[in-house]
Amino acid sequence: MNRFRSLVALFHCLCLLMLCTGAAFAVDLSRQNTVLTKMPHCSITGLQTNQYAADRPVIIFFPGSRECFSAYNTLSFIKSLEIFSDLDVDVLFITLPKANLWFRLWEKADQDLCDFLKDKYEAAQFPVIIDATSFGGYGGCFLTDLLRENGIPVQELNLADACNSNCVYSDWVRDIALAGTKVNIWGTDSEFNISKNTCKVIEELEGTENVSSMVLDCYHGRALYTAIHEHGLHSDLPKASENE
Repeated sequence: MNRFRSLVALFHCLCLLMLCTGAAFAVDLSRQNTVLTKMPHCSITGLQTNQYAADRPVIIFFPGSRECFSAYNTLSFIKSLEIFSDLDVDVLFITLPKANLWFRLWEKADQDLCDFLKDKYEAAQFPVIIDATSFGGYGGCFLTDLLRENGIPVQELNLADACNSNCVYSDWVRDIALAGTKVNIWGTDSEFNISKNTCKVIEELEGTENVSSMVLDCYHGRALYTAIHEHGLHSDLPKASENE
């Protein structure tokens, strides 16, 4: 009996040790691990494994026009391009109700997301990072301002070929950077108007404090993938265990 109790005590100690010093695990992007929260103006998809814990980064992803009306399409995009495949972080992404493609749809959706995060952030002040691609650029910029106004600073805003000419201007991005958010702009040499405008914004912001930028030699839809896998974006974030 004493031996059994000793074994149980040892097991509990090992479990505690694993919790304190355990290995980091890669983001589980399986559909079984997703949690869909329907809000008045959007759907927020998170993961059951999200912790919303102090010092654990939360990455909020804004999809482009091909994915923004479907959580399934957004999840497939993230998985196929292995955007967060080796990170140990929390992930959220936001999708819109089906409608005409209009950038201002992001505004009410962002308010929903801000409301969703408030209580969680009050409980544990985690770092917030926003990754926005293409059409999602306006949503990412708008949310950065909105969260800051509500006491939730955004550590980093990544605009991956996401500076649309009718809504994301260099003056706005400059203001975001000067307010304390690190802004990374990744343009491409694609022929799309949004790609050309992103390159224009990069030019106009050259030398601006707290802004870094690069024009990538890749297709528009692979801007974020290329920034992550070839140019070190997110390289400072917690990584999954090598022996996982």
